[in-house]
Amino acid sequence: MNSTSRIGTSKKILIVAPQATSGQPVAERTKAFVDFFKRHGIETEKYRSPTTFTELLALIYYIYIAKYRTVFITMPPFRNWSLCLLPGIKTILDLRDGWSIAMHTGYGGTVRPAHCKALIARMIEQIAIWRSALAITCTPGLMSYHTTWLTRKRMLLILNGFPDHEFQIAQKARLDAKKVKRPSDELVFVCAGKFSEYGHDKAKCIINMISKNFRNYKCTLSIYSSIEDNIWIKDYMNTEGISNINVKIIGYIDRKELLYKIAAADYGIVVLRDSKYDIGTKVFDYIVCGVKLFGCFSREFWEVLGDLQDRQLRIEEALRFSRSSILEEAREKILTVIK
Repeated sequence: MNSTSRIGTSKKILIVAPQATSGQPVAERTKAFVDFFKRHGIETEKYRSPTTFTELLALIYYIYIAKYRTVFITMPPFRNWSLCLLPGIKTILDLRDGWSIAMHTGYGGTVRPAHCKALIARMIEQIAIWRSALAITCTPGLMSYHTTWLTRKRMLLILNGFPDHEFQIAQKARLDAKKVKRPSDELVFVCAGKFSEYGHDKAKCIINMISKNFRNYKCTLSIYSSIEDNIWIKDYMNTEGISNINVKIIGYIDRKELLYKIAAADYGIVVLRDSKYDIGTKVFDYIVCGVKLFGCFSREFWEVLGDLQDRQLRIEEALRFSRSSILEEAREKILTVIK
């Protein structure tokens, strides 16, 4: 626990989130909410998500002994959904993932679907949303999926966006990238995260699209992800006779350095588990760094990002995708819950 609140204060909130290191999506999203609440005079305290039944009981005891009336829960493990049932407690539920739809589709086709588990998970999700004072999700696809006649009044879409503290880094990276001149027949593609980890078929689709759509260019594809999971790509390209793409499997690098690498590219590769429900945090990295998006996308993907399909946003325009801007747009609906 990291206490920043005074017990007995009426405007305070307990943030229940998994333990994560800085830079991880869950850590960055949670931090954005913590900063938002603090900006609006709400005292916050972070509490690590329980991983055992005993820890869950300890958390429930703490909620009541510390006189919390509002609890923010970000994508809890199944046993922690019970927090939404606590009497006298208002919960804000942050659904960062579609567990039931992922089980139903086999996590985007990467594993065998578990239809029975998916049905149970769906029921738990719906009950938890119905019992919550507010349920938040991060993509239009998930918003549509979770919104039913039971949950319609409680759902709110808040995109992940990009971290505000990285805006100046991205701005400088874009300016430096403009100074680098490349031959007109060269294109650079970058994948800042998982590539073939969501299935080899999706990765092959991306490679084939680049090879076909840019056959008259010399293309470089830099993958900043697991070397072990992506090493098979070069053998695949040799087998298929793909010669106009130079693949570099680099592995994970420092976050600041990664933003500079993105800004120096022409296209940012987006590979998703299921683009009907996912957007991917790397999309917002590409937006703020000023590169075009490239991937196999569904209609749902472009519902929010449609004006990025054929152009790069200027740095000033990209500000609307900052996490603070996105949260401020939803300010009234969030703050109404905390009285």
